[in-house]
Amino acid sequence: MLLYKDCAATAVIGLIFLGSCVVARRPVVFFMAQRYGTDGTREGMLVFDSMWNTYQDFRRGMYITSYLWAALFLIQAAVTALIIREAQFSTGYNYDQILPLVAIALGIAGSIVIGRHFATKGRARGKAASAAREDPA
Repeated sequence: MLLYKDCAATAVIGLIFLGSCVVARRPVVFFMAQRYGTDGTREGMLVFDSMWNTYQDFRRGMYITSYLWAALFLIQAAVTALIIREAQFSTGYNYDQILPLVAIALGIAGSIVIGRHFATKGRARGKAASAAREDPA
């Protein structure tokens, strides 16, 4: 029974990520990125606000990343609960220790891939817009 509390906590975290995409103005990932992706100053955080207001792909990337983390946490909680129910305590305990690390590693890797994808897409749009301004004909 003790191992199920970890599953419940993980599921709640997943639901927070998911709920922030549906209920809140901005997903949780936006606020985490804003906090840890800047120097922490008001000016640095305003850059993120400006990007949110200006670039649809930036918003889409934040939502997709939030959905990724929500899915990973919810799947991890469900799989861990299933293993705990079906296996011996020691096996359940071992998976309860390993699966969070796997989920976090997948989340970090997925976040990097998503971020790079949308950064590349944004640079390509910027180059296209610059070329269109330089060559109006």
